[in-house]
Amino acid sequence: MVLILGRRLNREDLGVRDSPATKRKVFEMDPKSLTGHEFFDFSSGSSHAENILQIFNEFRDSRLFTDVIICVEGKEFPCHRAVLSACSSYFRAMFCNDHRESREMLVEINGILAEAM
Repeated sequence: MVLILGRRLNREDLGVRDSPATKRKVFEMDPKSLTGHEFFDFSSGSSHAENILQIFNEFRDSRLFTDVIICVEGKEFPCHRAVLSACSSYFRAMFCNDHRESREMLVEINGILAEAM
């Protein structure tokens, strides 16, 4: 799998066409047209996992793609529900079931210290 970084793709790059069956846009890409662009090769090595976590942390620090704010002792922590759910069965249960918190942008957690969060 390949992801192009650093440049926005236009309709010609994507090979956009109308799908007669669904009347939706279908995106197709010819790998031969990708030469000369920056690539990121997805692999299964431990450095890949570390890089992904580092990028998610950078996203969180800049509040990019965060979709929930966890509030502990009045201190707010912008977070990604997917990351919290992947790392904690507590948050997985909170966000994946029909709990009130699964729909709220601000979730207060009681009974722990802000430093622990």
